[in-house]
Amino acid sequence: MAWYGWAGLTLIALAKAVRWAGLHYGILPALHRWVATWFTPIVWWGYILFLDAWLARRTRRSFLQNYPGEFIFMLIASNVCWLIFEDYNLLLRNWVYQNLPESLVEEWIGSLFAYATIFPGIFGTASVLAQLLGLPLQTTARPLSVRARWLSMAVGLAMLLGPLVAPARYRPYLFAPVWLGFIFLLDPVNERLGGVSLLAQAKARNFQWIGTLLAAGYVCGFLWEYWNSWAETRWVYTIPFPTVFRIFEMPLLGFLGFGPFALECFCMYETCRRVWRRTFRRPRMAEAFLMGALGHSGLAQGPSGDRG
Repeated sequence: MAWYGWAGLTLIALAKAVRWAGLHYGILPALHRWVATWFTPIVWWGYILFLDAWLARRTRRSFLQNYPGEFIFMLIASNVCWLIFEDYNLLLRNWVYQNLPESLVEEWIGSLFAYATIFPGIFGTASVLAQLLGLPLQTTARPLSVRARWLSMAVGLAMLLGPLVAPARYRPYLFAPVWLGFIFLLDPVNERLGGVSLLAQAKARNFQWIGTLLAAGYVCGFLWEYWNSWAETRWVYTIPFPTVFRIFEMPLLGFLGFGPFALECFCMYETCRRVWRRTFRRPRMAEAFLMGALGHSGLAQGPSGDRG
């Protein structure tokens, strides 16, 4: 495995060691304070480095080694798309952050590094799962009808507009439409632009990508909540109904949303890639951002035959 994979694992281990030693023995208080504040993004960057190095070892290709330009693009898209959900949360108030740094500059810089881990974390996890399970991740699809496209987009738009126009007392209950709306809104757009459409694959009874992404969402969800429980600066949930079971801070009902969230991230990122390529006429970006496709069926192909 490439050196940076071992560096990623070392980063995770050191962060946990510093956090544990600082809590129990007060060792290195200044370092411990900084690690406790940014524990979650630190370990997530270590995890992403490990995933990329493991995929490079398994498939001979990875983002950092073969597609660094798209990796940077993914980090930017991850920030932009997650900020949309943060804006929704200003109305829904489903989570709040505790113990944020006093410096606004430090908070924003740290937040950007944290939000940048979402897309590579999900897609890297999906790629590893595809490799471990031996899934070819073919993009067999049946085109959606014009009526189905418009219906899907109308449903998605209604889901996303509902929380914006609903009375304030109902908004905290409307988190589910937000975690599903972009799938229905953007997936038909992706198909129209020649990209990978999850709905078109489902129509062809090809559920490999959908299943892999759902599984990756739950793996990442567990890791988000687990590592969040180690951090001093953390998020806590304020979902307005009784919670009997929790997975760390996350109520069980909310945890079930991590799978659809991974599908939504896929649809949002595919739209970003397609719009970028058409707007700036980039000849080639990364041809398969689910690296699990590599080494089995070659580079992933969209329904139109356009690679990528």
